[in-house]
Amino acid sequence: MTLLRDNARLERRVLDLVGAVKSGTKVEDSLVELKTEWPAPEGAFRQLAGHANAARGDNILWVIGINEKDRSVPGANGEELSLWWPQVQKRFESTSPDLIRHLNVQFEGVSAQALLFGTDRAPYVVHASVKPEAEVPWRDGTRTRSAKRHELLSLLEASTKAIATEIISGRLHYGPDDALSGTLTFIISETLEQRIVVPVRRCGCTVRQATKQWELDHSNIALRPYVHMARVPNPTVTHLGEAVAIDGTGLVTVNLRLATASQMIEEEPIEIDLILPILHLQDPLRNVCAMRFEMC
Repeated sequence: MTLLRDNARLERRVLDLVGAVKSGTKVEDSLVELKTEWPAPEGAFRQLAGHANAARGDNILWVIGINEKDRSVPGANGEELSLWWPQVQKRFESTSPDLIRHLNVQFEGVSAQALLFGTDRAPYVVHASVKPEAEVPWRDGTRTRSAKRHELLSLLEASTKAIATEIISGRLHYGPDDALSGTLTFIISETLEQRIVVPVRRCGCTVRQATKQWELDHSNIALRPYVHMARVPNPTVTHLGEAVAIDGTGLVTVNLRLATASQMIEEEPIEIDLILPILHLQDPLRNVCAMRFEMC
C-alpha cells in the first residue's frame, strides 16, 4: 500500500507539472528538472551532480519527455533508462545520487518518465573527460558550475534536528545453529514532521566486549516493525523490504546476527552501538546499549 501511495503521489506531481507547462507556467525550480528527451550521458552526469549537490539532501525530480519551452509533451521511451543510467553513474566517483523511483506516467497517449533521486550522500564528485579530472559540480539557476568553498562547507556542516529514540528492550541468545543473535526494540518517542525511511543497506553496528570490537554490516542486520504478542498492528512503522518507513511515534525491532560468537565471553557484558542512517537526512538514528547473554 505504501509503494502504491508513493507512486500515486509522484504520478500526481508529474501530471501537475504537465498541466502547468501546458498553461505556460514556468515549473522548473531548484528541485525539478524537465527534459524534452533523454539527455546525452556525456553531459547529464555533471548536471545531475550539480543538481544533487545544490539540493542539500532534498529529493530532486527529473522528468523526461516534457518540453517547457514549447509547452508540449513529446514523451520519452522508458526502456532507454536501462542504457542511460549506468552510463551516467560510471562518471561519479564512488557514489552517485540514488535513483529512488522510476515511474512511467501516461498523458494523452504518450509517456513521460519520472526519475526521483535521493541526494543525502552529497557531496557528489564526478570525473570529467578533460582536466580537472575530478570536480564537485553545483547548480546555479539554470547552469552548472564548480562548487565554491562556502558551498562545500555548507554540505559538510549541514545537520538536522536529532530524532529522539530510546532502547526499551534487548537480549542476546543462541540460535539452533549455535550462532549468537541479538534483538533490540527501540521507540521513536516524538511526533515527526515527515516520514523518515531507514535503508537497511546503509545500516551498521559495532559490537564491543572488553578490549575487543567487531563491525557488522547490513547483511547481518534486519529491521522490522515491532509486533506485540497480541499481534496489535504498529501503524506508524512500515516494512518496505529493504527499508523501514516511520511516520511517527512507534516501535522498531532490530535483529542482529553475530558471526563472531565463538570469540565472546559469556560472563562479560556486551555493548552494541547501532547506527541507522535516515534517507535524505544528515543525522542517523543512533542507539547504544549494554546487554548480557541470555541462553534460550
